[in-house]
Amino acid sequence: MCDKINAIHPLPENFYDLVMQREAIASTEFGNRTAVPHPVHLVMDETFVAIGILDKPIKWEKHHVKFIFMLCINKQSEEALSVFNEVLSSLVLNNKQIQELEKHADFKTIQQYIQSLSLEKSEQLKESIFQ
Repeated sequence: MCDKINAIHPLPENFYDLVMQREAIASTEFGNRTAVPHPVHLVMDETFVAIGILDKPIKWEKHHVKFIFMLCINKQSEEALSVFNEVLSSLVLNNKQIQELEKHADFKTIQQYIQSLSLEKSEQLKESIFQ
């Protein structure tokens, strides 16, 4: 996934290693068919999320994962990190919403849901997290 992101949006050279270091500390799977991998510390100059929707779920650590939300958070923005945590937690822990996303597993559906949650969680979010 890091290679695919890097082809579209350049990542720091050590981004993959930092994600794997974070995964070694504790799995980023949330259950509910979702995982939210991210680097062990903030290294990005901007905030965005890359979304992977798998055709077939894969075994992550303990559970099967179909939706992967790769977090890329601006190293200068604690607010962005807070909003992301709240929004993605609301999404990945909502079994009903995940079931709906499985029925309509496309970027547009996920984008609409996350943007709706973002507006609920923070009226101060000025830029879209989707690029």
